[in-house]
Amino acid sequence: MRFNLLIAFISLFCTVSQAAASGATLDLGAATERSEGSVTVPIVLSGGAGSIASVSMDIGFDAKKISVATDGATPPRLAVLPGPAAKAAGKTVVQGLPAPGLLRLGVFNPANNSAIGDGVVAYVTFVIAPGAGAPLVLTNLPDASDAKGNPVKITGSGQEL
Repeated sequence: MRFNLLIAFISLFCTVSQAAASGATLDLGAATERSEGSVTVPIVLSGGAGSIASVSMDIGFDAKKISVATDGATPPRLAVLPGPAAKAAGKTVVQGLPAPGLLRLGVFNPANNSAIGDGVVAYVTFVIAPGAGAPLVLTNLPDASDAKGNPVKITGSGQEL
């Protein structure tokens, strides 16, 4: 009987977590003007209702036309920076390129379970290949979790550069 009550409580808690941010979005925002072949795209969280403690996303792109900029350091680091919402919540941005044409990034802090407020959580700078032409499409597959690591329902839109 206690086990059934525990399962019911966990199920209810997870449902509440999912519902709390059912309108949450993690979108690729409007890109800045192209400058010498590069463009910066903000990653924008909205509608989280104070229930989202970490977000991640896979950004897809045509690797023949677009690449992720690096910062010029040795070794070079990807030009992905935390945004004001991530900084205010004490979060870190991590990123990687697990495959050509796929940028995976996360905004979290294992020692900090505070919620991330609405706003820009990261900036990504992309380099456009000379003569790339249009359309240049970025796809977006977002994910989110609450302070206890439970999944939170989130959607997101891509962007055309």
